[in-house]
Amino acid sequence: MTEVYAYRHAPRHLRTRRQLRAEGLRPAVREPVAEIRWYGGLRVAYLYDVTLARPVRPMTPGRERALEAAMRARRTCPACLLDTGYCIPRRYGICLACVDADQAREDREHEQHQAPEDDHTHT
Repeated sequence: MTEVYAYRHAPRHLRTRRQLRAEGLRPAVREPVAEIRWYGGLRVAYLYDVTLARPVRPMTPGRERALEAAMRARRTCPACLLDTGYCIPRRYGICLACVDADQAREDREHEQHQAPEDDHTHT
């Protein structure tokens, strides 16, 4: 079990991933050694020991190409196949233009089903 600290009460040798990265370091272990909890435990930050941290690996041309390909895949809408310039929201799985188009289509279909049909009563 990892140690749990209140906000701003963790020992100075513990850092978050972002803090390590800002120092040019990365965690040497996968599992955090401690965590900070605040807002009644609703917020959690995982902490790593800076004394165990290692230098960030240098970016190689291969890693750079792989990273660019991964980011391009996150920006490409599977519905319209366009590079949107932003990461596709995982909530929808498609770009916001396609979400709007789908919503408009659903609204039209709903209106068509709600429209009163011709009443063919015999008089």
